[in-house]
Amino acid sequence: MGLGREAGQSRFVNFLKGELVTGPKDNKVTYSFIEGDIIDLHVEPAEYQGKEYRKVTVYIQDNDADGSPVYQLGFPLESGYGASFSSMARNIDFKLPVKISGGMEKMKDSDLSYSKMFIRQNGKYVKWYYTKDNDAGKKMPPPEKITKGKDKGKMDYSARNDWYEKMLFEVVLPEIRKVWPNGADKKSKAKPEGAEIVDDLPF
Repeated sequence: MGLGREAGQSRFVNFLKGELVTGPKDNKVTYSFIEGDIIDLHVEPAEYQGKEYRKVTVYIQDNDADGSPVYQLGFPLESGYGASFSSMARNIDFKLPVKISGGMEKMKDSDLSYSKMFIRQNGKYVKWYYTKDNDAGKKMPPPEKITKGKDKGKMDYSARNDWYEKMLFEVVLPEIRKVWPNGADKKSKAKPEGAEIVDDLPF
């Protein structure tokens, strides 16, 4: 379990261009995946370069390593990683370990790319619970086209992201607590020192 290379020096793991990294940008270590048990989850306001976003932290415990270290996998709720995780979360069996990896894919007819996350359990990819063609009971708030200001013509996903956050706290976290009632301890929830790597933000 743990990170998919030699154990890193940092317990704080982020995505950068579809890969998992630890450490600052000028001295980062790259990994292919992280594997372990999801024992806790948190969403909180964060800031990057003076702008606010919502940070999701997934606490992943490596029960195969000495001391069962807990890693903090962080990513913006507003990112492709956040959308992928939120859409899959209700299909995760929290009694089983997960293997998480990321990716980046170029958008059609554009120079832009979007990020995505993959989760595997028992050798199979976890499917999205929420998709574009869900039945009525699984539909998310649709994006709305911005009609004014400098972002006119772009899509506004804020209602969807608010809905994701509420769903993670009210539906997914209680499911985690059923299996891991104590969650991550205070030491495991310590904040990283210095600037974090933040990838795929909507600004």
